[in-house]
Amino acid sequence: ADTWSLCFQAAEEAGATLALANDPDADRLAAAEWNATTGKFEPFSGNEIGALLGHWVWTEYAKAHPDVDKSKCALLCSTVSSKFLGAMARAEGLHFEETLTGFKWLGNRARELEEEGMTVLFCFE
Repeated sequence: ADTWSLCFQAAEEAGATLALANDPDADRLAAAEWNATTGKFEPFSGNEIGALLGHWVWTEYAKAHPDVDKSKCALLCSTVSSKFLGAMARAEGLHFEETLTGFKWLGNRARELEEEGMTVLFCFE
């Protein structure tokens, strides 16, 4: 059986409604939600996962830091990623940037922004 099938089986046995799996070095994440109508797990796309996590990170950070200067909080994604994170950043008054594809570009730009006094909350591709 493949990894996803084993993940779904373990989630079903546990009665879970969310299944998560990552690769051995944990630089990729897969997620699926139980759909009671279809009776199976429905995987999220990488862009959907990025949007959900980006929103969650910002929401939780804002709760913990209600007086934060939003313009000093940054979200980043690669140019091949969904445009949702940028739209959310604009709507929330956050700083947003796209980088070239690759974690090195995201990581390097995040470090540069932090050196400039920004708080980088989330990056994905």
